[in-house]
Amino acid sequence: MLEQMLHTPPIRAIGSGQRAEARQNCGFEKPAAMPVYEMRTIPGPKAAPSVRSAQRVLGKLCTGRHGGPIICAVGINGGVERAMQQTTSASMACQNKGTPLGTAEVTMRPAPRPDWRRSSTALTLACIRATVPVVLLGLLVVSSHALAETGSGVEPGADCPSAHTPYSSKTVLLDLLINPATRSVLQRDAPDLFTGVPDLITRTTIPTFAAIVNVAWVSASTNMPLQAAAIARLDADLSAIPVTEAATRARCARYDEGPSGLPATVREPSVLVFSKSTGARDDTAINAAAGALRKIGIAKGWTLVSTENGSAINDVDLSHFNLVVWNNVSGDVLTLAQRQSLRRYVERGGGFAALHGSGGDFVYDWDWYIDSLIGARFVGHPRSHGFQPATIVVDDSHSWITHGLPLKWTMRDEWYSFKASPRLSGAHVLASLDESTYDPTEGKLDLHMGDHPIAWTRCVGDGRSFYTALGHRPENYDEPHFRRLLERATAWAAGQGPTSCVDGKEIQQRFKVKP
Repeated sequence: MLEQMLHTPPIRAIGSGQRAEARQNCGFEKPAAMPVYEMRTIPGPKAAPSVRSAQRVLGKLCTGRHGGPIICAVGINGGVERAMQQTTSASMACQNKGTPLGTAEVTMRPAPRPDWRRSSTALTLACIRATVPVVLLGLLVVSSHALAETGSGVEPGADCPSAHTPYSSKTVLLDLLINPATRSVLQRDAPDLFTGVPDLITRTTIPTFAAIVNVAWVSASTNMPLQAAAIARLDADLSAIPVTEAATRARCARYDEGPSGLPATVREPSVLVFSKSTGARDDTAINAAAGALRKIGIAKGWTLVSTENGSAINDVDLSHFNLVVWNNVSGDVLTLAQRQSLRRYVERGGGFAALHGSGGDFVYDWDWYIDSLIGARFVGHPRSHGFQPATIVVDDSHSWITHGLPLKWTMRDEWYSFKASPRLSGAHVLASLDESTYDPTEGKLDLHMGDHPIAWTRCVGDGRSFYTALGHRPENYDEPHFRRLLERATAWAAGQGPTSCVDGKEIQQRFKVKP
């Protein structure tokens, strides 16, 4: 297939330092529209391995039948490592023998990710029509792979979001409880704060609710909340405690670093299912959701890879997947570098889907995740009433995702309420709760929302995001209407629906999709 695309005869290698004019010769109708990513020189203290990386990426040229050499470039779907693997194998396909050029100076320009259906791989080989000669300069090019090999320069165990954050009443409770100094301040300044509070909130072994609440939340949830003056005194005393190296290591110990353990290659379409939870972990829901996703994947021919290792959230590994699913993830589970990788992956056109508990923590310190990717902040759910039956109403019956669903159906589940409707921030609401069909209160806490979405999609940059608050009860993953919603919504997020996202807006795909 590659040889047909490139029309390549035997290879003539071009040596380092020579000039080569790249010509259009790919057989595409509009090659100029094909996405092309090049790489920018990235300075770093450990750049030596970049020579090998640059050779793998840039060291192969194909000679075209129709007038001169063709430089094969790669449209990267979120990560340079995939480009290396594909370019290395592609060069073998388009030449029997090749001489690595060494390294070259290139620049980067933004480009949209190609449609997943355009190619059987996550990458699209394109030919660059050069308007000026390409000069091979032998300069270092540091790829994300090289950075991954050499490290980011961050001290091991110090890349977690709260590594050096000063202590306060808004610090996640777990970080206060594991430090003897801050724990002593809590006991002195707020001796009655935890009276009657269950162990699941105060225990310091993972998973624990202490990872998703803070002092302010605990105080507001008790019958004797701390007064403003008491909180101010607590803040002053906590802020006086230094964040030592030992405290940083303890704070960051619950995050993952090192090898991801994921396979180097994955057959597409591919889905990464991530289910690490340090907060409110519910294994029955996680396992039920994983089983449902496996069945959906089998039916659709997807390759599913599951992990609870946060190290998997990196540019290289994410580039292998059409979709990443957050399966009832609770607690802050990603380092700063991993957060950045997930954000790049989504905003550059990746797919993301999140289930129930992935949007159900009381405290978040990653605004982009909860406000942009999920789109609503959890405030609570009725507990004393148990799992109540309620009516789900389809908001958009014309959506491809809701096709085949009844306009209404009844389910029994744990019903989340949010601070504000995600509709207000631009979400495409698929289904909502009829609040008249259940009791959305918990003691004195009124959880009515009025407009109460329960499943929606969002465009985040060029990426597609789906979230549903359904899915606490494991039985619901076998409920036919919810299963259909989950199947079609994840397919949409994976880029297999009739619409996609560009610059935060939902647009029609250029290919037709069956209803």
